[in-house]
Amino acid sequence: MPAMPDPTTPSATSTVALRSITIECLRYHPESDDEPHFERWQVPFGDEMSVLQGLQYIKDHLDGSLTFRWSCRMAICGSCGHMVNGEPVLSCHSFLRDYYPGPVRVEPLQHFPILRDLVVDQTGFLDHLAAVKPYLVPAQERVLSDGPHHQTPTQMARYYTQSQCINCLLCYAACPQYGLDPSFAGPAALALLHRYNADSRDAGWPVRIEALAHFPIERDLVVSVDGFVKKLEGIQPYIIPKEPRTLAQGEYRQTPAQLEQFEQFSGCINCMLCYSACPQFGLDPSFAGPGVLALLHRYNADSRDGGQALRMEVLGSTEGVWNCTAVGYCSEVCPKGVDPANAVNQNKVNSAKDYFLRFLSPRGSKS
Repeated sequence: MPAMPDPTTPSATSTVALRSITIECLRYHPESDDEPHFERWQVPFGDEMSVLQGLQYIKDHLDGSLTFRWSCRMAICGSCGHMVNGEPVLSCHSFLRDYYPGPVRVEPLQHFPILRDLVVDQTGFLDHLAAVKPYLVPAQERVLSDGPHHQTPTQMARYYTQSQCINCLLCYAACPQYGLDPSFAGPAALALLHRYNADSRDAGWPVRIEALAHFPIERDLVVSVDGFVKKLEGIQPYIIPKEPRTLAQGEYRQTPAQLEQFEQFSGCINCMLCYSACPQFGLDPSFAGPGVLALLHRYNADSRDGGQALRMEVLGSTEGVWNCTAVGYCSEVCPKGVDPANAVNQNKVNSAKDYFLRFLSPRGSKS
């Protein structure tokens, strides 16, 4: 490995004076350590010195046994991903000046087995990657004399963003579901799968249709919706009038502003796609789930409704909004733009208000 320039020389610093920062690294040598531990070093740095260069300074000048991966130092190869102060980042693209006065804690990427110091075992990820066939399987064979496979800009735009993946594994370190279940293919493998599936030149994957995830299968693509229906009934998904009105008194009127408070959430069609996308519902089927909680909010936010107190028990229960881990994928897959994640977040506030107001209201009073 080429030696890093001494940070005390003018070429290694900008016009900013040299400073010093503590870098704390996780150490683990399986042949001698029973468990991982941390070691600290004082590292001089200039304004343009990255966390990776700090690690290289330690290896070159302070402790040559420190082990970590790196290659390009330009955020291209994806080799130098680490947890820096608890956040998954490319260490070559993170600068010590941003962590001053420190300390800076550097750990291996979470959710992966540690091989040595900051190096993790990537075998599981590579197996997932191989399973998606991350290469073009030509839709039709062509000889060299036929020339290249041409694409229009529109065709390329369908997958270009996903083609930028550098396999740095930061998304896996950030993914709570992968931490809970390493058999999950994970975000990068699925992004690359989409990159090739969306490529007009590729024919490697047939269309695969399966029953909705997280529901018992009754037959073929038909799932049992009994649990969902019971949850739906439990929130009383209909208007409970604040005050009775006779037909002669006419309809319940609302202003446009009052309608706007719940109109988005009234678009739910009970398709259950948000449940299939929700990792928390997959782990805990007792969770009320995004669709039900969005409809609960739809009626609680309706100025004509007086049933909010009846629904608060569901809202604040262990199966309610506090069971949500805020992944947000439910809102991405909703075909009607209902945004159940937004409804859940709003009702976390409402649930907290309801809890604390109980201590402020006189006994026997109505909230």
